[in-house]
Amino acid sequence: MKRTTCFVCQKPLTGIKTKYCGDVCYQHYKNKNDKEIRARRNAITRPPRNCHYCGKQFHPIRADHIACSKPCSYEHSKHLQNLRRLTRKPQPRVRPLDAGIPKVKPAPSEPLKIELKTTADFNATSQFREAVLEYLKNGGKISRLPDEPQGKTPSVNIPFGYTPSELYGHGLEYELSVEASMEANASFA
Repeated sequence: MKRTTCFVCQKPLTGIKTKYCGDVCYQHYKNKNDKEIRARRNAITRPPRNCHYCGKQFHPIRADHIACSKPCSYEHSKHLQNLRRLTRKPQPRVRPLDAGIPKVKPAPSEPLKIELKTTADFNATSQFREAVLEYLKNGGKISRLPDEPQGKTPSVNIPFGYTPSELYGHGLEYELSVEASMEANASFA
């Protein structure tokens, strides 16, 4: 015998529908049926236990399932956090820079040693060479500061250690741009 009413809501079926009047009734039946199947399966595999928070009896879904619902689970975990917080040993309050850093006095800096010399080494292009040599001949002494450590030159984006000014010369771009602008102005005139 052919069914003429919906299996869930008992409305008359239309068209080619054979059991349910639409998707809503089908989903309602499927969800209800799945829930019953899960409940039967859980009842067989795991015995009922009491909720850790409210004490109500429920069938656990997993072996570590201890609460009957999400609100009970939330409240139980909040209760456990409070217990852990109360039983934890208090830590000493320390400012970050005061803990474990020994206070070291800086080493006293030595004063700058200035030597008086009666001889001098000159750069080949020095302008004052003659004047300094004359001063030294007359019995004068010159002061010499200690040598400074050699400065480091960055080698980033400098091909083969040359700077752009060494490769192209100073003001080359400016000269080219001035010449180019003069040519452009001459062509417009």
